[in-house]
Amino acid sequence: MNLNNHNPIDPSYAARKTIYDGSYQPKWKSSVNHDPERDDKKIATKEGGLPDRSSAPHKSTSMTAIGASLRPKQVQLVNEVRRAFATGAKRPCVMAATGFGKSVVAGYIIRSALDKGAKRVVLIVDSLTLINQLLATFRGMFNLECGVIQGFNEQFDLTKPVQIATPQTLARRFEDERVGRMYQDYKPELVIVDECHIQYQGTRDAIEHWGCKVVGFTATPYARGMGELYDRLVKAVPMSKLIEDGDLAPYRAFSHATPDFSGYKVGANGDIQGAENAYD
Repeated sequence: MNLNNHNPIDPSYAARKTIYDGSYQPKWKSSVNHDPERDDKKIATKEGGLPDRSSAPHKSTSMTAIGASLRPKQVQLVNEVRRAFATGAKRPCVMAATGFGKSVVAGYIIRSALDKGAKRVVLIVDSLTLINQLLATFRGMFNLECGVIQGFNEQFDLTKPVQIATPQTLARRFEDERVGRMYQDYKPELVIVDECHIQYQGTRDAIEHWGCKVVGFTATPYARGMGELYDRLVKAVPMSKLIEDGDLAPYRAFSHATPDFSGYKVGANGDIQGAENAYD
């Protein structure tokens, strides 16, 4: 199959809903003939060696990449993520405030993984507007070769080492009877999930099936059920510290009333249900 020209679509596909409260069950089942060791050997034949699945942290002390230099607080966060993996975590969740520079940190982690020998990294992002921003950041600052798994996107190319995917398209490709096995056997060494508090079924299915290392990024890790998927919380410095040190501009908050949220329920995505009525 020509990976460069593949871009199927199912007209009957409907966007996935987020994970509901309850016992998790994948929406598709892998082939009974799936054999990870055999698949690794197939990959090795095509790419010249078995994937490096070592859990040891990246040894380099350099915090610079092509066109990029991390700020001290970003360096500290990268080291905390490495420490989490080195002490047994498989799926750390990074909590970092808006404006911290999570995209730059993610780009550095991806660059480091590839420099260590990783063959494939997938970044899952649920915002179409972020795709082009991430492509510009990853290519310009970290010299990353990226493909895009999203609808009919013209930059689709599974031969690239980094894939930026939307959870909706990823879910559809996994379930497609024509190409599902190819995506199930894609086997990245690392998956990064942006806004990981929004728990799409397609994202979780892919993570559970691939069984690789995962790093989630969010400013609000409060959604119910996140503890079932992520096994360590890594905290960046809070927004108050970023403002105090001049990394972010100070702000003033204005509101026409003080809302009363008592009696309201928090949804699976962390949002307060019916919050618009709290101002009445």
